[in-house]
Amino acid sequence: MVKLKLLSCGFDIEEADCGKKGIKKIKSLNSDIVLLDIEMSDISGIQVLKTLRDEGISTNSKIFLFTGKDNPRLDMVEISKVIAKKEGAIDLIRKETDLDKIVEYLKDYLKKSACNTDCLSYGNS
Repeated sequence: MVKLKLLSCGFDIEEADCGKKGIKKIKSLNSDIVLLDIEMSDISGIQVLKTLRDEGISTNSKIFLFTGKDNPRLDMVEISKVIAKKEGAIDLIRKETDLDKIVEYLKDYLKKSACNTDCLSYGNS
């Protein structure tokens, strides 16, 4: 659903079905935004971020971690955001968030960072 919404709003989408393929795409593509799923079939989104950092891979892409974990405890959500940012993500976006709000948030971020509307999405979005 997220993919369809982003496509309908003018975003270009590239996908990878696992973290290792995602790393290769991040290295080879020059995307403005990466939506990186936290839970993937092989390695976690956090591990992807760590791998990029440990390998010294610099990317101009703004990486947002994307999670379907619906934790009702606000403190746990905030802890997840802190970990995501510590590992290099811009923010953590919950899949439960209204799709229009996700699109608005990403477009606002792109405007602020003077990018165009390209998006690279990883995981089960």
